[in-house]
Amino acid sequence: MAHILYAVGNATGVAAKLTSVEHSEDNCTLPAWTVTHTGGTDNNWIFLPDCSSSDYWPDHHISVVAVDGSWQVSFWVNDDEGRMLYWSNFDGFSTQNSIPASRDVTDCALMIRLDNGHPIVTWAGW
Repeated sequence: MAHILYAVGNATGVAAKLTSVEHSEDNCTLPAWTVTHTGGTDNNWIFLPDCSSSDYWPDHHISVVAVDGSWQVSFWVNDDEGRMLYWSNFDGFSTQNSIPASRDVTDCALMIRLDNGHPIVTWAGW
């Protein structure tokens, strides 16, 4: 069952660009201090990409990068770990930041905020 991302909140104070390496029609701008519907040009939602290792990461993730280059995050779902949502605060695969409760739901929204200048991703699922 696919994870569906409906919205991304940008609580960083810096505008950002969301890029899906799988589906460029889902790319969008994330203004600072707003929640943005992730419908892309097809106006529905984004499927979070399946990615189980660094071998797959280059072609299966979503990145959000601050327009001033001050921060970035990437996220994906690990299909080998019960579809758990992971995120990294750099341009690459990592198993450091997981959201264990994400295995049990398919619909979600993400919030990006800064903690001492470092991005943190939190989520709401239903």
